[in-house]
Amino acid sequence: MENLISLLEQLSKEKTKDVIIKKIPSVVKEINKLLLKIKECKKIEAANKYFDLLEKIQFVLAKLLYIENIDMQTDLKKFIGDFDRLDDSMLREYLFKEIKENKHVLK
Repeated sequence: MENLISLLEQLSKEKTKDVIIKKIPSVVKEINKLLLKIKECKKIEAANKYFDLLEKIQFVLAKLLYIENIDMQTDLKKFIGDFDRLDDSMLREYLFKEIKENKHVLK
């Protein structure tokens, strides 16, 4: 988790597009790890800490996409859109069910 937080901090501060683009695959790996951890949870309450991390990732990626104009692969853009309201408990429940059904995996 510390690696993820450190990576997000680096991406937030980085101004060189090439450096940001090189770090994006690491973010994708972290997202997939979190999705797997959520899938392993029996109840949503256990998954909330992972959703909190996904919310942080989504915020950083959205900033890079919309403010810094960093081009991203289609599934990352879909992640940004699908996970944009993780503060909403009903959306978390919906996504929890979808993740359990393998509907959210990034390539």
